[in-house]
Amino acid sequence: MKFEAMNHDEVKQRFADKNQQYFFQNLFCGSERENGALANEVIRLCEELDARYAAHFTEIKLLLEVATTYQCDSPLPLAEVYSNFKDKNFLTLYVVACFVAVDMSRISYDIKQYDQYKALTLLVVAHLSFQGDHESKIERLCNELRQYALGKRERLAAYLPNILQTTFPLLIDELEVLLQSDELQQLNVGRQIANIKVPYQASYENKRGFHRSVGSREFKREGRLHTTEKKYIDDDSSVSVVEIKELKFGEQGDKSASWVDEEERSANSRSISMVTSPGFVTKDYGAQALQARAVNERIRKKSMMLTCDISAMTPLELHHLVVDCIASLKNQDEHQECARLLLLMLLTGNGFEEIKAWQARRNSRRRIIGVKRKFKLPSQKLRKELLPFVKNVAQEYTLPLPLNLVSDLSSFKFSSTEEKDVKAFLSTIKKRHDVGLTLSRITSYLPQTLKGNGIDCTLIDLITGFDAKNQPARFYTHVPYDELLTVVRRYFNHINKAAETDYLLDLDVRETGQSLGSPLYIDTGILKFIFTKIQTKLNDAPPECEDYYSEETHNLRVVYLQLVLGLVSGYRPVEGWFGNVDDIHFSTGEYRIAEKERGTGYSGRTVLLPDIALVHLREYMSYCEEAAIHFSVTDSELSQRYRQSLNGSMPFCFYRYQERVQEVTPSTYMQHIDSIIPLPANWTRHYLRSLLFSYDISDELIGAWMGHIHSNQLPFAQFSQLSRQDLQKIRDLLQEHIISLLSGE
Repeated sequence: MKFEAMNHDEVKQRFADKNQQYFFQNLFCGSERENGALANEVIRLCEELDARYAAHFTEIKLLLEVATTYQCDSPLPLAEVYSNFKDKNFLTLYVVACFVAVDMSRISYDIKQYDQYKALTLLVVAHLSFQGDHESKIERLCNELRQYALGKRERLAAYLPNILQTTFPLLIDELEVLLQSDELQQLNVGRQIANIKVPYQASYENKRGFHRSVGSREFKREGRLHTTEKKYIDDDSSVSVVEIKELKFGEQGDKSASWVDEEERSANSRSISMVTSPGFVTKDYGAQALQARAVNERIRKKSMMLTCDISAMTPLELHHLVVDCIASLKNQDEHQECARLLLLMLLTGNGFEEIKAWQARRNSRRRIIGVKRKFKLPSQKLRKELLPFVKNVAQEYTLPLPLNLVSDLSSFKFSSTEEKDVKAFLSTIKKRHDVGLTLSRITSYLPQTLKGNGIDCTLIDLITGFDAKNQPARFYTHVPYDELLTVVRRYFNHINKAAETDYLLDLDVRETGQSLGSPLYIDTGILKFIFTKIQTKLNDAPPECEDYYSEETHNLRVVYLQLVLGLVSGYRPVEGWFGNVDDIHFSTGEYRIAEKERGTGYSGRTVLLPDIALVHLREYMSYCEEAAIHFSVTDSELSQRYRQSLNGSMPFCFYRYQERVQEVTPSTYMQHIDSIIPLPANWTRHYLRSLLFSYDISDELIGAWMGHIHSNQLPFAQFSQLSRQDLQKIRDLLQEHIISLLSGE
């Protein structure tokens, strides 16, 4: 037999035909009716794709031709196809088919925008598949869009460009700009955007794929390690402490959601402290361990900013410091820059290096009037569809400073001054007045004084410029900027009064009326409307109605109860959300909450439920009891689940979905709440803290109610002075507020 050699074009065409064959085998991998549904979806997407994008793909004609051959008379619903593929474990085997089969599950999303992304992705996948050697890009792209459709890419949805208002090359450019931003490089969403941008660009530029071998030496990051900055006992000490928080491996959950990161950092994690001292090399291990423990406890106590701290600055020391620094500035002597720095440290709680990193805010005459601060939270980046629900907040604000201190500066670099110069000038003041001033005493005076006067830690952190990334849960608060300015003026007045002067009172305040912090302090009118709508739907299904025990009515009752309990308890979104009925003492209203604390040496916290919440809990438990009897014959499994809610062997909240029991998790909650109020799962915690802040509740008491660490102490810990009577204040306040929301008044 004679074989004829093929030329280059024939070889290339043969491989192209094989690639096309593999692509369509991956796409149409189901039964006749399943393939019929996939074919209809492919045809719809090809017709849906905007002409600005379709012009870049010659594959559309072939896709339509092949898809037409798979059409049938009775195709399955697309949702059923995806469910079948999932049951068959096709998600990783047939990634293209599973991507096409999934449909948008959240009605709150912009469906038109998603359809365009889905159609464009299908054509990109087809183009790269026909080329070959792009399997990894295709798999990551399909999985990102599939997760997006399932509502598991909430943060990604907030960042994706509006595909309806751009073109293919400009869309790629916008994705590249996002990838280059410092903000996204530290977030998981940056990787998700890269999974979309890279294949899009490869398709547009017609790039060839490549193979890469990865051995066992590849590092895979499985968890997190959070290390704090070094803390010293005092300025002259070389003994330092570094705290390393718990290293977590194999964490489960949707890391794409911004609220997950917030809650992880607010949870009470185990930690270890590393104490470093030159003296350790000369002592035995036992002595070193005792000394290290003493140093750690001393620094921990110092960070609590207690008003009784013996290392705190005294009124006499404050007076001499301010008077001498102002005198140096007025005389314009050789120490004036050091004096200026000491006053800036006193007024802002910032150290020498922090001040040198400040960005100046200038007026129209280019004179410095204060410090420009950025204040970004994970919760501030939301999908455009959610913006009508939330408050408008600024991501930048100005901390005003006395003009006598800053107006004649060109910047905050202080390039001609070093920290040793500041310490030398401070030493002169100490010797002149025989006082014990140190830089650490000066920088800690602001937080110590404000805390002693009952100022919320959020306002203190806004003045000092505390990095929200370190502990975003501290900023579950909607803060009016005018309230921050009020605290700043009060503190500056206090400093001036101590020195009997008005030298530091002249401020240039340019921004008023804006707000900072959490945007999730939802307007009460919106909440009243939502509760009214749910109540109306529930009233439309009375006990004698056949829909009383329906799946829709049950889920609506659960969501209604979750909203009420979330608003009064601040329960974190976790599996088994809101716990078991045994966690609640109905006679006293005590509600034990232990979301993520198990195994960390902390047994959880206790809140007092308002009577209105207990009323709705009893109504729900009565419904469960009736439903258990109703389904005892027709559906024994469902009846058993209702009984488990009643006897406390399972969480009392659960959903019913497609005639099955569906346990409550953050993802299932988002699935059912999407048509009502599709906000991040922990929005009730933001709302609750903002509400309590607006009523001037102590931040220590708020922390105890919400499970936040306050002054490095757990709620009701060793040094806490809180009591049950304090919790009753919040309970009574919430009772009145929830009644107002539920009544619509």
